[in-house]
Amino acid sequence: MKTPNIIDLLLKADIRFFQIFVMILLLLFGVLWKDFSIYPVQILLTFFGGLFAQFLAIKLIKIENVGYHSAIITCFGLSLLFRSDNFWTHPFVAFLCISSKFIIRVNNKHIFNPAMLGIITGINLLPGSWVSPGQWGYEFINALWLLLIGFIVASRAKSYLTSLSFLFFYALFLLIRTVYFGYHWDVFFHQFQSGALLVFTFFMISDPKTSPDHPAAKILYPAFVAFAAFIWQYYFFYTNNLFYALFFCSPLVFVLDRFFPHKKFEW
Repeated sequence: MKTPNIIDLLLKADIRFFQIFVMILLLLFGVLWKDFSIYPVQILLTFFGGLFAQFLAIKLIKIENVGYHSAIITCFGLSLLFRSDNFWTHPFVAFLCISSKFIIRVNNKHIFNPAMLGIITGINLLPGSWVSPGQWGYEFINALWLLLIGFIVASRAKSYLTSLSFLFFYALFLLIRTVYFGYHWDVFFHQFQSGALLVFTFFMISDPKTSPDHPAAKILYPAFVAFAAFIWQYYFFYTNNLFYALFFCSPLVFVLDRFFPHKKFEW
């Protein structure tokens, strides 16, 4: 019998472990070298609020076979993207968005990606809150794009069909805009140097618990999100287009699940 090597074990492991590893790299690089305008205590409080909410849900609702992986990823997402000028906002938003997974549900499936909902709630309802664009530097972002896409191709391309479809459609709309207005190609490529886009693509819209189950719907749904994000920013000229697009398009998941029945995803 062939003994599996380390690479094989990593590729067969829960994809969330890889997500957590990459988000740790992003957060450490940002805080230590790029000054992300977030204090370590805010990060700790974010994890306290989020993990405490997950703990309460597990104990009170008595959910079985549910761990803390997704809650950890949500807390990392908030730490990377959400900012405020005080300390209490971070744990409050983390507690709120993790709790939403167990409260705002349809057909035994939560509607909104927790990190996205936390960001939308924070910037609209809590004064002194904003979204960090996640500018980690040109070389670092390029290296991460290659790492993430390479991992997808090598292991779980099917599980990341939503991410790849979103990238395709979003890039297509940006390409059409670039050609239509006759912009230099630097304008097009500059759009992909945002750390926020990286986190959104691989850790938010890709969430299998809040995306359609059928492969065809996994292609159609991100097309709607990409179009909404494009219109939000380049027609209405509003900020934070990715998060608002996902927020408004989230209910479409249940429509697509109805038209494209498929086995529900389970970790």
